[in-house]
Amino acid sequence: MAEPKKLPSGSWRIRICYLDEKGKQVRKSFTAETKQEARHMADVFMTERKHNKKIENKTIKQFADYYIENRSNVLSPTTITGYKSILKNFPKNLLETRIGLLTHEDYQAAINQYSVGRSPKTVKSAHQFLNKVLTDIPFCLCL
Repeated sequence: MAEPKKLPSGSWRIRICYLDEKGKQVRKSFTAETKQEARHMADVFMTERKHNKKIENKTIKQFADYYIENRSNVLSPTTITGYKSILKNFPKNLLETRIGLLTHEDYQAAINQYSVGRSPKTVKSAHQFLNKVLTDIPFCLCL
C-alpha cells in the first residue's frame, strides 16, 4: 500500500490504485487530519471492497437486479415491469438476505408472507422469478 503524503494544507493524503469490475485501473484518494487516519480510511475501503466481491456476501436483491439488467434486451417490457413489481412488494427481509445466509426455511417463510392477500398465480410468478435468480447465481460471478 502507498504511504500517506503531507499536503501543504497540513492534511494527509493517500492514493490507492485498484482494478474495477471491468479490469480498468482506478485511483482513489483519501484525505484526513493525521497520517494514521488516512491510512485507516484506505484500509477500510479496500477491506470492504474485497468483502463485497465475494459472491456469498451479495444480497438476493443485487442478484435479482443483475438478472433483470442482464436480460433486459431479451425480456418483454411487461415481464421486466412484473419482475420489478415483485421486487418492490416482496418481503424486504428476504431480499436483503445475503446469499451465504439464505436457508430454505427463510425462503419458504417469505413466500408464505408474500402469499397473504395475493392470488396463487401471483405467488407462483414470484416464486418462479426468484427461483430463476437463485439458480442463475453461479453464472453471475462477474458482478
